[in-house]
Amino acid sequence: DRYRAGQRAKQAQGREKRLERFKQNELLERPMELDGMNLRFTVALRAGDLVLTADAISKGYDGKQLFGPFSVTIKRGHRLGIIGPNGAGKSTMAHCLLNEDLCDAGRARLGAQVNVGHYRQTHEHLDLSQTVIDYLHRQMPDTREQSARDLAGAFLFNGLEQDKPLSTLSGGERSRAVLAGLVAGGHNLLVLDEPTNHLDIPSAERLEEALRRYASPLTGWGANSAGGGTLIVITHDRMLLDNLVDQLLILDGRGHVRHFYGTYSELLESEQGAVPVVSDSSPREAKTGHKPAKVGPGKGKKRKGRFTSMKNDQLEAKIIELEQKIANIDQNLADPDIYRDADRVRKLLADRNEFGQTLSPMEEEWILRAEETK
Repeated sequence: DRYRAGQRAKQAQGREKRLERFKQNELLERPMELDGMNLRFTVALRAGDLVLTADAISKGYDGKQLFGPFSVTIKRGHRLGIIGPNGAGKSTMAHCLLNEDLCDAGRARLGAQVNVGHYRQTHEHLDLSQTVIDYLHRQMPDTREQSARDLAGAFLFNGLEQDKPLSTLSGGERSRAVLAGLVAGGHNLLVLDEPTNHLDIPSAERLEEALRRYASPLTGWGANSAGGGTLIVITHDRMLLDNLVDQLLILDGRGHVRHFYGTYSELLESEQGAVPVVSDSSPREAKTGHKPAKVGPGKGKKRKGRFTSMKNDQLEAKIIELEQKIANIDQNLADPDIYRDADRVRKLLADRNEFGQTLSPMEEEWILRAEETK
């Protein structure tokens, strides 16, 4: 800062760039841990049997059809997963189902006495000038400030951190605050968009168990209730899909939507030989060794394919390279301003589709090699 405008400005700019590279490459955020948290979702008010209906809804941007028209009925206790490639419109579909975004055609309606808790993948909906306590206080039916402070403490925000503005928190800390608000809200419908992104493996498993209890058959009402909730989950976490949801809405990235009754593994078993719908491997899958139902040639059979001749290190390096390219495109597509340039959006989507089509068989080859070495 001292030399930014002086004779040593060039040197100062070089130092600044080095600092930014260091922050980007070295200062990785530690995954959020839920071990000390009271993670128990309750249902304060019973929803009707019919929680949500959508009649022939569709949505598109700049001439590109994201999804539809399609119809779906969600009843109390249903556990629905929404899956598909990035950029296919999964988050937009959730906004349309909740009437947070207008559909191009059709109509979505919430049922009687439905109280929605929405965990968004990004935090643009938050008023970042609020402190942690201000935010939690607004999410809770209890109007006492001490109740909000008790909740913040249960989610590992100490005395000083409770009075910090949300703007000063890291992404993981903001996610923790939003999660605390959902726990306190008593919602009977939870819509969760990539809820395990900021979690370590034990915490993801703990969240999964809490959500399973939340959507189990009802055993009571109010503060001591267990179960009775309804779930809509958008995720690339295959373990979460397998262990939590019992039906799927599948977006193919070309405007088509399919409703499948079953888990993700059951979907793969019904389509042996097809390219997996969820191509992004979750951290839990990589670290725990869990894999979805096996697809393709069995162990001991000689295989032929586009990438069977590649060495393991070459295959892994190419997978990492493609994942980075796709992540860069997704970052661009997350910017609402980019949709003002239809040609650029089409180019980004075309590139992403090309990279995804190359990445999926590479990941399949990697999984098959892992199976063969067991």
